[in-house]
Amino acid sequence: MYKTRTLQTWAVLLLTLLLFAACAPAPAAPAPAAPADPDAEPAMVGGELLVVETGGYYSTDPFVTPWFTTVHSSLYDALVTTDVERKFVPHLAESFSFSDDGLTVTFQLRQDVTFHDGTPFDAAAAKWNFDRYFDPESGAQVGSNLRRQVESVEAPDDYTLVFNLLNPYAPILSDIFIIYMVSPTAYEELGRDNFGMSPVGTGKFRAVEVVPDSHVTMVRNEDYTWSPAFADNPGAVPAEGMRVGYLTDEAVIFSALETGELNVVPVVPAQYIAAAEANDEIAINQGIGAGVWYMGMNWGKAPFTDEAVRLAISYAIDREEIVLAGFDGEAYPLAGPLSPSIAGFNPDMEAYGQEKSNNVELARQLLAEAGYTAGDDGVLAKDDARLAFSLIYPDSAALQRVAETIQSQLVDIGIEMDISPLEAAAIADLTNRCEQEAFLRTFGYPDATILAHIKGPNIGTGNRLCLNSDEYDELMTIADSTMDPVARQSAIDAVATWLIDNRPLIPLYAPINNAGARTEVVGIEFDVAGNPIYFNAGIGN
Repeated sequence: MYKTRTLQTWAVLLLTLLLFAACAPAPAAPAPAAPADPDAEPAMVGGELLVVETGGYYSTDPFVTPWFTTVHSSLYDALVTTDVERKFVPHLAESFSFSDDGLTVTFQLRQDVTFHDGTPFDAAAAKWNFDRYFDPESGAQVGSNLRRQVESVEAPDDYTLVFNLLNPYAPILSDIFIIYMVSPTAYEELGRDNFGMSPVGTGKFRAVEVVPDSHVTMVRNEDYTWSPAFADNPGAVPAEGMRVGYLTDEAVIFSALETGELNVVPVVPAQYIAAAEANDEIAINQGIGAGVWYMGMNWGKAPFTDEAVRLAISYAIDREEIVLAGFDGEAYPLAGPLSPSIAGFNPDMEAYGQEKSNNVELARQLLAEAGYTAGDDGVLAKDDARLAFSLIYPDSAALQRVAETIQSQLVDIGIEMDISPLEAAAIADLTNRCEQEAFLRTFGYPDATILAHIKGPNIGTGNRLCLNSDEYDELMTIADSTMDPVARQSAIDAVATWLIDNRPLIPLYAPINNAGARTEVVGIEFDVAGNPIYFNAGIGN
């Protein structure tokens, strides 16, 4: 298990990388490698990577699917990607630049890229893709946020793409990096109904078989010469192919990893970590996930309209106890609103959140000063209203343990909380209509702009907290429109401070992603969030 001290040290390093990578001096040249043994046989790397996806199959068509998986990142590329430190770097673009006023972003595209069908990737193809993503009638579920920021996309020449923005928008790269490029020619020939079964992108692998709910089989793109600069291997990937299977049974997944039927499992189930670590044929990599699990409260409904109640709940919650009870310590406790794997995380804000947490005596004091007194059953009340509410959470054993732990902690300060598991769709429906009281949910994104989305544009349409605050809106607008990285970090810190001071939501933890790979897999890398990177990967012989 990772110790908290180790993760906090990692978080400090991550913040430093995010803030100063752009102005850092070039790294020193590496020391010369030791001369190779002339008598040694050359290592052979190839084979087929056998990977599992546990989130279920939807479609390989990026205009249709509501989420992206290993299949999408293998078949398609975007203008930018993230390196192992989750820093944005050019990919299909060879460079990008921002105008002084922040209203124009210009991408110079690579001139050596072709789609799997042999057609060229150029500015016209990129513009076709973005126009489709931004067209509400296309049904695309990604690109909707960026759509609200862009006035127009232009292709002034064959390899230049220009975004004209309505306002300066600092997180534009975090939106663009999940907008994958498909072949316009193939899409128009196949149509929306058929493209997902015969997808055509620019990615390092080509699809040869798509069997919904079962697997997707891919082979190496031999023409691939446009790996991002951080990849050691600029050309075609070592692996001859990749087969992604869709499984949900955790026992089956781990058994397949043990036997070699799978050789990469992006998330090893927590109950099998000890067995995996004891297996000499399995290597475990740990990373802090970008997802933030939190307890949300309905800003517009009693008792959460009382600031003292919200703050007292935050002080009463012991996140270390929650992590132990829910995940046997395999999660990263959070008192601030961002995970260390989200750009904009600041260890100082996490420390500030900790200062306003885990103090039962102060929680009791706040409630007493607000006029709450204990009834015969020990539950506090004020003006004949008992301090009681319900909490809903997605139906899972781990989240039930989390909910039960919070329930026990709140009893200690005189708050009664009922808990009820619900299907995720039912929770979304209640929060969209602002009919919930308290709930457990998660959010995650590479950039701190996600803090704008927990509020949403309007109460009843994505504003899970039913939050109505002009001050918060203004702080978030400043954070998203500040282009200078150092100034933007200060603006993000102001948002985090407001969330900690007002506590419309209470961060609980970020998952620790334990990825497992068998030792025959060579060259695989993982970013700081624990996501596998396959540019250099293959099976060693």
